[in-house]
Amino acid sequence: MSRPVLIRLAIAASVVLMALLCLAFFWPETSHERKTNWVGDPGPTQPIAFYHRVHVNELHIPCAYCHWTAATSRYANYPPVEVCWGCHKNISITHPQIARLRQYYLAGQSVPWVRVNQQPGYVHFVHSAHVGAGIACATCHGNVGSMYVVYQPIEMNMGWCITCHRQYEKKFHPLQASVDCYTCHY
Repeated sequence: MSRPVLIRLAIAASVVLMALLCLAFFWPETSHERKTNWVGDPGPTQPIAFYHRVHVNELHIPCAYCHWTAATSRYANYPPVEVCWGCHKNISITHPQIARLRQYYLAGQSVPWVRVNQQPGYVHFVHSAHVGAGIACATCHGNVGSMYVVYQPIEMNMGWCITCHRQYEKKFHPLQASVDCYTCHY
């Protein structure tokens, strides 16, 4: 082969290699992430239309009133139907959504809430560590008080988490928000 042909082949091979590397770098890690981890996800349809806007903005109920395990556990709980019914047995009792809540309560069933924010299985996110560090719920969950239907407003990928950890690390103490892999992947 002549020298110009070899040069063209080398350039073509380099372009193909770069395209493959870019594709591998930017391709989502799992099909699940393509479906849920995008900014502006409209959010799932819930079994009962729960209005965070009313509870958070108008009634000023703190997140921890319903999701109290976030302070002491890896997971933030869905409130048991008894917590909801504790107020709604006397408030808005004729509202159609409260009638649905009443059905769950009388049947002794939990409301089958649909999870909105989800990390991949290989990520170990511990709510209590973040709540204990003073990280506001809205940092990750957005301003749920302004959402008609709760959705995941932030693409919580590794780069986003590391950026936050680095900011926290600079502001406070290097051991409080490590960026070591084993902090979240164990």
